[in-house]
Amino acid sequence: KADGVEMQEDSWHDDRMDIELATRCFASRIKSLRSQIRGGSWIMAAAAYVTSPNTVSDAQGNWDATSFWDVPLPPNIEQLICRWIALTIIHGHERFYHINIPRQPPLVLDKVTGLELSRDVSVAELAVMLGIPSREVLKLNPKLKSSVGTFPSLSGTMRLAHNINVPKGKGALLVEKLKASGHLSAQSKRTQ
Repeated sequence: KADGVEMQEDSWHDDRMDIELATRCFASRIKSLRSQIRGGSWIMAAAAYVTSPNTVSDAQGNWDATSFWDVPLPPNIEQLICRWIALTIIHGHERFYHINIPRQPPLVLDKVTGLELSRDVSVAELAVMLGIPSREVLKLNPKLKSSVGTFPSLSGTMRLAHNINVPKGKGALLVEKLKASGHLSAQSKRTQ
């Protein structure tokens, strides 16, 4: 939140499951930590991410060094960072290591943003509106808790504005169906 990006978790959703938001939060946090850590090392910023900036700063001060390789950190942190480095090297040289992981096609979708609902809408209702299986709605919206399976209109007394991912080309259809079914609030701002 201090870095301008925020993730939340409550009874109906968990932003940590939103790969785009989680990636932006991670990148923002690492960038911030890198500026706080003496020497500005990305590796030390990663170590601070999994421990704390204070742990890394204290270790740097105790050992009068800034390099990850010269500063003893807790063994579990050293192992984790070394594994990240190894995975980065392996990923960059997959053919050399005889690794052939088929590439997944990019996820192409419409993101309908700023949807203020006049009443709750369930995944099942969205699936019917879009003509797709409910599992597809959940796959496109991983932050939505499947145990709840509903985009709520309110959190307490505050109206929520939702971003809902739908298959490519179905964003306008979703807005039209939500409006026709009375789910869309009059104040809702919609962009795609």
